[in-house]
Amino acid sequence: MSTLGQFGTPMTEQQYAEHWGKSSTKHVHDGDYAWLLDQLPASTNVLEVGSGSGESTLALVRAGKKVLALELNAHCIEETVRKLSDKGVRVRMLPIDALAPMSLDEVEVIIVQADILDIRIDTHLRQVAVDTIVCWFIGVAPSRAAMLAKKQAEALTQVDLENYRHAVHKRCGDLGRSLLVDGTFIHIADRGGFGNGGTETLARSEALEQYENLLRRPYIVTVRQIAFRPMGLAPTDSKMTYVAPSFVTGVPLVISVLAKKSESDHQPGSPITVTTRAANIPLTDVPKVGRDQKCPCGSGKKYKKCHGQSTNN
Repeated sequence: MSTLGQFGTPMTEQQYAEHWGKSSTKHVHDGDYAWLLDQLPASTNVLEVGSGSGESTLALVRAGKKVLALELNAHCIEETVRKLSDKGVRVRMLPIDALAPMSLDEVEVIIVQADILDIRIDTHLRQVAVDTIVCWFIGVAPSRAAMLAKKQAEALTQVDLENYRHAVHKRCGDLGRSLLVDGTFIHIADRGGFGNGGTETLARSEALEQYENLLRRPYIVTVRQIAFRPMGLAPTDSKMTYVAPSFVTGVPLVISVLAKKSESDHQPGSPITVTTRAANIPLTDVPKVGRDQKCPCGSGKKYKKCHGQSTNN
């Protein structure tokens, strides 16, 4: 998901927080968070990379998890704290250097303002034991993406934003190497898809290759590790632009990727096998879109100029 506004102007952090709030409310309405929770194995303490406006954090708490949330955007943090407090959730903000082994004992959520790409946070995060890392629909901070791309924020492209998301997903894997024990998981939710010119098998194979390259050893993807469900239409009152991964060939889908940390099971060169887990919305329910209609991904472009290009070819 990009921070580019409707006319290509980078959003401020406050604008981003406002529009992501609308988009995350739509994810709740569409049942995306509930579906992602259904993919998540049993866990107790979750490191959430990006709390956004708090909807995903609230979903994790309601599922019985304690959450250590990392969020860079101060406006998102403010909204998350307000939302959780209004729902009766015990939440506390802490500076990252105040984290301690008992930090989650008296609260349900700790929120830390931190940049996931800053490796200096690793030592502090090791103070809190977590058994799962989740990164659902990570957004993009314009200034951070521009720094990574080594260009001005106004010059960011969709490729730059995709590269930023990939960098965040890779960092989740790096963190998991030091924070997670064998047999625990990283759970990534992103956007992808396939159209009339592709198949579910091909899309799953390409998603597998991408995340295998990003996460690498000691992570493996085995049973029920990659799942899809159709992504609903982007909310009309939000200017968030959904930027799907490079393997997208059609109408956007929500992708769930579960990576198991397994030092003992992984052998160099061993194959990674994948089986599906049925989504609770069949893929045949993907909305039909005319070539001249707006693409349901929310880009504002006509379908034939966006996710329908592979079909046109």
